[in-house]
Amino acid sequence: MVGISNMKSVSLKSTDFKLTPFLYGRIAENENFTNRRNETEFLKKNFKGLINTVIISPRRWGKTSLVHKVAKLISEEEKDVIIC
Repeated sequence: MVGISNMKSVSLKSTDFKLTPFLYGRIAENENFTNRRNETEFLKKNFKGLINTVIISPRRWGKTSLVHKVAKLISEEEKDVIIC
């Protein structure tokens, strides 16, 4: 049996964490959305061409933000298009 008497308690301070310029936990918009021009144009063409598209990447890499950005762009460009 392994004892836990040698375990130490560690306190973390807010200065122990590195700051990141990325926004987590909600959709990135405006200045928080990074310039993903190629991905944006590709997805925009697929949306307009009614092509089913699967976006695969690790968690928190901005898939939802990308789709939201493209949907917003298309809605602004084409007033007769409704994206739900």
